[in-house]
Amino acid sequence: MKQRYGGGKGGAEATAERSPQPSLTSSVDMLKRLLDLPPDATFMGFGLECRISLRYLCRALTPHERADNHWLDSPETAVTFSNWTDAQNAEVSYPTSRLVLMFDLGDEIRVYPAR
Repeated sequence: MKQRYGGGKGGAEATAERSPQPSLTSSVDMLKRLLDLPPDATFMGFGLECRISLRYLCRALTPHERADNHWLDSPETAVTFSNWTDAQNAEVSYPTSRLVLMFDLGDEIRVYPAR
């Protein structure tokens, strides 16, 4: 697709090929480079971290627990969201939380602020 740029009295034109929207894969690869992560790091998704306790939103492990969700120190069992909209909607339900990016490096999980 070509774009038209207008300018000046005569409306000089320039055309440029519009590049396609980046895919999730290329966006994740770009994030890995920016965060200095190894290429084989796996993007787990978006998570929620409590800004006060620095714990991660997790699902209840047993039916005997009072709440469906709770906060744990470790991100291994954290709830992850595969898309940004779902993550933002969940964040609204937990006012003290912030969105984070989660990457599995095999021997550890690294967490970075999403904003």
